[in-house]
Amino acid sequence: MPALPDVVRRSPAHDEPVVVMVSRLPVTRWSAVPGFLRHSLRIHRALAEAPGLVVGGLDARLGRREFWTYSVWDSRESLGGFVRTPLHRDAMTRFRDSLGDPVFATVDETAYVARDTWAARRAVIQSP
Repeated sequence: MPALPDVVRRSPAHDEPVVVMVSRLPVTRWSAVPGFLRHSLRIHRALAEAPGLVVGGLDARLGRREFWTYSVWDSRESLGGFVRTPLHRDAMTRFRDSLGDPVFATVDETAYVARDTWAARRAVIQSP
């Protein structure tokens, strides 16, 4: 499945401080992939209404049972607010036992950096 088109709420100024969050979510069982995909798509669509979102993306690498998310926020409070929404909390609870070792990176940046490729987005996790 190709990566979904990004959800873009607004274009930030290039000197605007932002919070970048990247996650790698490996699903351990093939049987959990369809449900995880359904919830991931719902969450991706919900980004369009998320206060404080700049841009968000989802890359579901189904053949690897691996989901990547990328989002840019105007603040950690906005990111936290989205994570605490009922839709997101439900997914975290429902699929807690279906994930291998998820990896998350949250980075405060002093200026917005456009990461237009998934390779550049994944590199955030590998940064020190």
